[in-house]
Amino acid sequence: MGELVRIRDAMLAEVRAHYTDKQVTTVAWHDGEFDLKAIERYSRGAPAIIFSFGDSNVSKRGGHVFIGIEIVAVLLTRAMESLDRTTWILNLTETFLQLLHSNTWADRAPSTSKTVNAYSDSLDRLGLSMCVVQWDDVVELPDDTALSTLDDFLLAHGTLHTGEQETEQLITIPNEVE
Repeated sequence: MGELVRIRDAMLAEVRAHYTDKQVTTVAWHDGEFDLKAIERYSRGAPAIIFSFGDSNVSKRGGHVFIGIEIVAVLLTRAMESLDRTTWILNLTETFLQLLHSNTWADRAPSTSKTVNAYSDSLDRLGLSMCVVQWDDVVELPDDTALSTLDDFLLAHGTLHTGEQETEQLITIPNEVE
């Protein structure tokens, strides 16, 4: 199993275990193509946290190979019987950020993260609230990893749609690492 797959699986397991009280009913991995149809599909299981990889870069330091990887979590809520969707998304974002900055799925918790309120008229018409949390992680690859054939790189591509904005996430795989 590759390091990115290990982090993905550990992240999903830790988040699922943290939200056992039904605060979050869906914790999933997505390929990053968050169009309105995908959001509608995940909204059926809301409240939800959906993860994907974004940009990555590769570096070599001291004979070791590292991947710097952007990780994105999309938090999605709808109005519940006991809470309106705005209160629900604020509460979910706060508890998720606390979990993120004390996580055990990575070698270290991120020192910073970025949170974006992804409000749009389309989401509003569907009765949904969405927040996007982004942070970076650095993963050391085993010494015997062949970068030119690393399957994990195939996981790190997608397009993030937030409202009217679209961000294409691409990877450049170097032929050689200096």
